[in-house]
Amino acid sequence: MQRYPIYFSPVYKDYTWGGEKISTHLGRSVPFSRVAESWEIADHKDGMSIVENGVYQDASLSELIQEHGTDLMGRKGEKFPLLIKILDARSSLSIQVHPDEKSALRVGGEPKTEMWYVMEAEPNAGLLIGFREKATLSSFVKASEENRVVEIMERYRARRGDAFFIPGGTIHAILHGGLIFEVQQNSNTTYRIYDWERGRPLHLKEASEVLIWEKSASARCIPGKVHGGQTLHTSSHFAMEKWTQSLCLRGPFSSFQVFFLLEGHASIEVEGNKTRLASTRACLVPASAEEIAIELEQGGTYLRVFLPEVE
Repeated sequence: MQRYPIYFSPVYKDYTWGGEKISTHLGRSVPFSRVAESWEIADHKDGMSIVENGVYQDASLSELIQEHGTDLMGRKGEKFPLLIKILDARSSLSIQVHPDEKSALRVGGEPKTEMWYVMEAEPNAGLLIGFREKATLSSFVKASEENRVVEIMERYRARRGDAFFIPGGTIHAILHGGLIFEVQQNSNTTYRIYDWERGRPLHLKEASEVLIWEKSASARCIPGKVHGGQTLHTSSHFAMEKWTQSLCLRGPFSSFQVFFLLEGHASIEVEGNKTRLASTRACLVPASAEEIAIELEQGGTYLRVFLPEVE
């Protein structure tokens, strides 16, 4: 496999809550006046990434996996395990829940655990994640009927640079005013609980069967140190690190590597081939790469996303 930083043409979604920041703040030419999501790396029936650079240009991510398998991903699998997005919440998303692995088997749908990194936030931007106190089916149904679901949820202020982890089964919503980088399991299953009277269908029965009723632990990620950078989250699903300095990694790796330049200027060198790291674009480096070097100018910041080693 040819090993180089692979960029994909974004897949844009124009859901009702989207805004203009992906166009105005990120400087992109977009097909809609209102863009809610940019799927940066996706291998899903609802959105498929197409390579836009290098020798694999015009190939789909699915085709790359079929042809190169573990050279690309670092482990076996028929699909790319993650879906990487940018979300622009001009208005609030629905209060919703996604199944975890166990409940997905029970009720159908795809399991979805996710993580948010706040790229930008308006002064009043916020997030709802988890129950404030232990809930029950009856208390949940009563709150839903009375449009009081917000009152039983934990609210967080969203500030630039904050990160949050949302396991499958956790009730949540992104409120208006946030531009979010999201890493999640490869899933597009959402059960809406409350939609701010916008009239879209709700899925209260499915939601009640997958919700975790316990009082939620804090969703805010507490950064830890890792090799001069910060680890924001590590679990069996994915890991995310934040870096404000250059980095050199030697492979081959047990996982693909994804880099996302948040601010500043940087270059990426893969096995001696050096190119500019595109700002606010997710690039994928195959797991079989022997060496990856990020050279970051002072004041820059980037994220690194990968799969933890399987024990």
